[in-house]
Amino acid sequence: RLRFFERQGLNNINGGIEKGYGRDRSARLRWQFVRQISTQLEYMNSTNRLSSSNVPSRNRDIASDAISFDFSYRPEQDIQFGFILFVSRATDYYQTPDLQADINTQTLTWVYSLQSSGQLRLEASREEVQLSGPLVDFPFELTGGKPTGKTWLWRGAFDYRLTGFIQATVNYEGRTVGGQPPVHSASAEIRAFF
Repeated sequence: RLRFFERQGLNNINGGIEKGYGRDRSARLRWQFVRQISTQLEYMNSTNRLSSSNVPSRNRDIASDAISFDFSYRPEQDIQFGFILFVSRATDYYQTPDLQADINTQTLTWVYSLQSSGQLRLEASREEVQLSGPLVDFPFELTGGKPTGKTWLWRGAFDYRLTGFIQATVNYEGRTVGGQPPVHSASAEIRAFF
């Protein structure tokens, strides 16, 4: 799959006129060795520019390249294991000197399906963001909102269809950033369809 997307924008907000430009290009290759094993390789290239004369802190000129490798193994119809490796390098040429962010993410997933009634999904990730300079302030878009340093994430989700019209969902997420104490969040809901 090949994809190309380009956008240009002109906004007049409280801070004055902003001109934006963005371009995303990607190529994806997906193949299946045997019925149980599938892999996907994707390359992404993007450009993100914004110029504002009145709010210079919003100015950016970011170019990034990223590669993602997704490996999936399904030994049985109800069970699936996955591993995702993502590496990216983004550079903000507006900064002096250029500010570079190297990002790498590793994710393990396990999915157990209950035939026609639900699914249990567990996921664990490690993210690392390294900047080329000691700057504290940098554009959100440079790292996609990820903080600098190492971040550990773990998630669990359970969906279950009680009847044809009632579905229950339970979600849990935990994370720790830069050696800080973990943050836990959970939610549960029951939906009825009429």
